[in-house]
Amino acid sequence: MTRLITIDSGTTNTRLCLVENGRILQTLSFPVGATKSVDNKTLLAATIQNGIRTLLQNYDLQETDIPCVICCGMITSEFGLVNLPHIPLPAGISELRRGMYRCNIPEISSIPFVFIRGIKTDFETLEKADVMRGEETEIMGIFAGPGLYILPGSHNKIITVDENCRITDFRTTLTGEMLQAIAGNTILKDAVTLDDYEISEEDLLEGYHYARTHGISEALFKVRVLKNHFHKTKAAVYSFYLGALLQCEVDNMIAAPAQNIYIGGKQAIKNALALLLRARSDKAVTVIPDNIAAHSMVKGMYKLYKGEN
Repeated sequence: MTRLITIDSGTTNTRLCLVENGRILQTLSFPVGATKSVDNKTLLAATIQNGIRTLLQNYDLQETDIPCVICCGMITSEFGLVNLPHIPLPAGISELRRGMYRCNIPEISSIPFVFIRGIKTDFETLEKADVMRGEETEIMGIFAGPGLYILPGSHNKIITVDENCRITDFRTTLTGEMLQAIAGNTILKDAVTLDDYEISEEDLLEGYHYARTHGISEALFKVRVLKNHFHKTKAAVYSFYLGALLQCEVDNMIAAPAQNIYIGGKQAIKNALALLLRARSDKAVTVIPDNIAAHSMVKGMYKLYKGEN
């Protein structure tokens, strides 16, 4: 029987899971990530210490029952527990396993820690330069064949993966944080609320086309006009807003050579992306089911730990 604790620590949240033979027994989530660690580097360590203790107590386990705590994401950055350099492309199961870093952090737990390094692209030019921490592990957990993988989140990742499950290229956009920041800190605060609305395909496409024709800045102001003067519903306004913000990266996805596109990540954004891509291209678009996407990071960590393809 293989029991592990996995930690996925991102920009805004940290999730700890107790895993038994690849099956998740319990998940703990904390609103502590790299952003909060910028100002308080001890907060993440204390959060992880508390999470490990809670998982062990809930299942009447001792630290000696767990061979290691396996970690990925921003936990390997300068705002995490250890600051590890990225490994270069291409990167798949074997490259990521070779790059694993094992160490002890006794002030948190006596269980050994194993960290999965992030990956980087070619840094010869600004256009090519990019990094990721965590999404490489997520890809290992959801791989369904070669193609373009879209992982929406705080930062959207657009990742090219070959037939051997090796990441060969990727790009990052700030879309997730832009959605939050613009809706919460501009004149649009009164017009856009980021609730779980049903997406209106008509309004989503209208926002996309408006941004494509007139630019994103003008399109975003029209969000306020739609609410105040056209008296559109909240769902319609939100859909237009989402379509406008997604326009540029949707066009980049369409221009990519891959014919198969797989979309994971957050439901609202992934459903909007799927609608736009299907309306604007003839590519084969697969939306990763929520139950698979939700556990992909843990599945990827377990797969890398076990060395499974």
